[in-house]
Amino acid sequence: MPFPRILAFILALAAAPALGAPPDARTSARDDLLEAAIAGEFALQAGKLDEAAKWYLQAATAADGDTGLARRAASIALLSGDEAGAAAALGLWRERDPASLALHSAEM
Repeated sequence: MPFPRILAFILALAAAPALGAPPDARTSARDDLLEAAIAGEFALQAGKLDEAAKWYLQAATAADGDTGLARRAASIALLSGDEAGAAAALGLWRERDPASLALHSAEM
């Protein structure tokens, strides 16, 4: 996912209210997700793959059902050599999109 698409996603996420949760819980969860996604992108842009992998995994975990973040977290973890992070991110991706050809290719 290129940087402009990530930024658009983050801005859209910040503007969209979470449904079904009390206002404090919605704000906290959204803030945690935004913080992790932004920190991950900044770390990635700075070439700090190990930091980026950790932040993106945190963002993917916080974003229930978001296949794109799980895929990005897995890709970055694999590139950084973070085996535990890659396994966790691949697990999230597998839960969210088990039929993905890209997932099966990444798992090889």
